[in-house]
Amino acid sequence: MSELSKVNGWAGKDNPSLVESEFNLIKNDGSFRDFNVYGKSQDTKGKKMMLYEVVRKVLGKDTDSYPQEIGDCVSFGAKNAIEYLMATEKLMKGDHEKFEPIFPPYLYGTGRVLVGRGQLNGQDGSLGSWMADAVIKYGVLRSNFDGLPKYAGSVAKKWGDTPGPDKKFIEEGAKHPVKSAAQIKTWDQLVEAIVNGYPCTTASNVGYTMTPANDGFHRQTDNWGHQMCFIGVDDRADDPYAIIVNSWGDIHGELKDFNTGQSLPLATLRVRKKDAEKHLRAGETFAYSNFDGFQEQLIDKKLFMLI
Repeated sequence: MSELSKVNGWAGKDNPSLVESEFNLIKNDGSFRDFNVYGKSQDTKGKKMMLYEVVRKVLGKDTDSYPQEIGDCVSFGAKNAIEYLMATEKLMKGDHEKFEPIFPPYLYGTGRVLVGRGQLNGQDGSLGSWMADAVIKYGVLRSNFDGLPKYAGSVAKKWGDTPGPDKKFIEEGAKHPVKSAAQIKTWDQLVEAIVNGYPCTTASNVGYTMTPANDGFHRQTDNWGHQMCFIGVDDRADDPYAIIVNSWGDIHGELKDFNTGQSLPLATLRVRKKDAEKHLRAGETFAYSNFDGFQEQLIDKKLFMLI
């Protein structure tokens, strides 16, 4: 764990007062909403939803999973949430938008510098509330936008210090905001969010064994100071649980769905309800919804007809 501790990065681990004060500041600014699913037609309690299944139906594969290199985990939690959100909006809402991988250093910079006001310059890390506010105000940047380098820890470190991302990137990112972020406080809210297609970033000091025990669950045995993303819940199981996607690469062992035997994506953890609730008590779990995505180019089929 000593090496992995270098790529934690939740600034609230040793400073809970910062978490509370910054959340209240942003909430008072009007960015965050109370959690509520509008227009829902059924009770979500006792349901199972695995958002990676939605991703596979949309993309034919899992999203790209590559390890963070510095303490920029908060941006990776948001990256994963937004990529899953893109897929769920295409399949569950019928959005005609193009799926695009997200560039984490942009998120790292907008969260730490533009929302966090550079308070952490000189040390890695960020807050989940800063990140949730940043994706609303400054949007996201696709990884293949012109002029972007490939992800690297050195890039994240540069973009994550003052003055932050270049103006041209902010202008582009602002075209594609996540329009809603809501704090998730209870297990029932988490289930409702996931079942309705809203991935949830989660920052806390809750850490786990690297690989699952024989029963298929990761044990809560460590303190990580880390942000990840909830992408699945099973509230109908005898032992309810959540699925979390991490950003450390393929180090968490192989997981298979208890019912179907289907392999879960790489870099995921399966955690019991009681452990998931520890994340929620940290106050830094946010459901993302309503992404203003990348326009899909609809090409006239007649262009492909030979004349």
